[in-house]
Amino acid sequence: MKLTNFELEDTVTLRYAGKYVDLHNDYDFCGFKYSVSSQVLEMQWHKFADEESIPNNVEKIKLYFSGVNFLKVQERDREMPVSEDKCIDVIGFLPQEMREDMESFGVKPDYDNDDMIIIFRGGQTVKINAEEVKLVIE
Repeated sequence: MKLTNFELEDTVTLRYAGKYVDLHNDYDFCGFKYSVSSQVLEMQWHKFADEESIPNNVEKIKLYFSGVNFLKVQERDREMPVSEDKCIDVIGFLPQEMREDMESFGVKPDYDNDDMIIIFRGGQTVKINAEEVKLVIE
């Protein structure tokens, strides 16, 4: 999967045009939308107002996955508060051979066709494979 206009700085931070977008400490996950006909997945975050968050003038972001050929969503942990569903824990990668594993991750992809895995504190996990993903600033 090609990351077209951003890089992963670490397991929760994206680097885009010289700016750092910390999805764990500065943003709440809002939700996702998948179009079967266009094979597009959109995942959206909104920055929350907090004195400790890093100012970067990026209020809303979207990860836009195109050419999606694999999408798997693991249910949330019912024991966790729903508020934890807004908080990302990890963005990582796993080889396609590990599609049943929804808890492990690698920081960098081993192969060009690795799946991206996004794990939330509330237990929900999303695993995606697509031709490319781009960061959209709104």
